[in-house]
Amino acid sequence: MKIEGYGPHDQVLMVSVTSVKPGLKYDDACLLKAGDHPFIRHDSYVYYRDPRIELASKVTENVQIGQWVAREPCNAQVMARVLDGFQRSRLLPRYVKNLL
Repeated sequence: MKIEGYGPHDQVLMVSVTSVKPGLKYDDACLLKAGDHPFIRHDSYVYYRDPRIELASKVTENVQIGQWVAREPCNAQVMARVLDGFQRSRLLPRYVKNLL
């Protein structure tokens, strides 16, 4: 998608997924369980605190050269939860909330 203020080319909004660590606080806006996606093996959460906006062409290039590994897409239900988390997270930077 084209994000206003980020140039004329398609961009990708990316967030990380990280494992829940016992005793440590985490963003509960989108929790993922083992089996929600083949890559998820432990209780995990979407890390909305540090999103990245990258050119779609850069993402494609980094996958093609092997710098990044493409995983299979998540199903529609998991994607809906991730997208909902963008609205629910108290840690998502305001500039990203304003883009959505």
